[in-house]
Amino acid sequence: MSKIKRILILFFILLVAFSSICMATNTTRTSEKTSATNKTASIINTDLYLAQDTIVLEDTINANAFVYGKTVTITGTIHGDLLVAANALIIDETANISGNLFAFASAISFKGTANTVYAFSQNFNLETTGSITRDLRLYSSNFTLAGTVERDAYLSVGKIAFDSNATSSLIKGNLHYAAQEEMNIAKDFVAGEIKFTQTSSNELELSQIIMNYVTSFINVLIYAIAVILICIFLTPKFVDKATYCLEKKAFITAGIGIAAIVLLPILCLILISTGYLLYVGVALLALTILIFSMTISIFGISIGNFIANKLKNKTKGKIILWSLVSVIAIWLLQKIPYIGGWISIFTVVFGLGTFIYSLFIRKDIS
Repeated sequence: MSKIKRILILFFILLVAFSSICMATNTTRTSEKTSATNKTASIINTDLYLAQDTIVLEDTINANAFVYGKTVTITGTIHGDLLVAANALIIDETANISGNLFAFASAISFKGTANTVYAFSQNFNLETTGSITRDLRLYSSNFTLAGTVERDAYLSVGKIAFDSNATSSLIKGNLHYAAQEEMNIAKDFVAGEIKFTQTSSNELELSQIIMNYVTSFINVLIYAIAVILICIFLTPKFVDKATYCLEKKAFITAGIGIAAIVLLPILCLILISTGYLLYVGVALLALTILIFSMTISIFGISIGNFIANKLKNKTKGKIILWSLVSVIAIWLLQKIPYIGGWISIFTVVFGLGTFIYSLFIRKDIS
């Protein structure tokens, strides 16, 4: 798969919160109908990408499936891996996942079969009919175990509840669990060894940390979409000027950005402190903060338009697409330890420098 296709796939997965997507190729229809919905099932021979509020996946997937929705129900067969992000996930009794399940959901009810399960949830219920044929790796506040894990279970949990009516070991291998306090787990439920690791309360706040990242990303993406659309449709000349600053005048743009970072706050402070120009200083400060907040979008537009220029048949749609991809890439780079801070500084310098420098470019560079 080409690099461009990989980037596009990543972009669409990240953008599913704002659109409804259903993509599949090489789909073969069968005459078999499900009893629940009377829907004609499909045999899909390539990777499937779905994004809707409510999803019931009854098809046979001879590849991997990537699914996003508020409520996701899996009833079919997946001969590959399944990646799900949802509010509520139901793996039905008829569901058979021969590959691995990667799930991020508030509530997960697992009644079917899967190979290895990697899950992050608030509540995870492995029902009586549920069977994990290899390992379970789970982070959850509440874990209820009534089905079977054929090999080892690695848990980071707040609470575990076992089915008291179980007649045999529910975990066939070893149980490794991390919690704030050691739990009284009957040996009958675990065939192998039970290993406990005590965690601090801070470690159990991982869900909040992840939600903070998700919220931050969504906010950045929504704001970037608004800025990019305004620039492209209302100030199209700015888009070309931004790319010109990055491609032809990078050193001058960086110099202007560095100078602006130093001088603008000082100028605002001087204006405000005079008293006579208080409102001017406050207005300039507000404008400065606004421009600072737009720097990642401006830098993304510069890169996105540059990429669109290199491709054939440049359109506004391609500029928007590549600008958003660039913003996402920059945001992800900013989260990398050690170098993320430098990426953020670099983004602010070029974003601010581009905005100011473009105001003084009078010639037509389109």
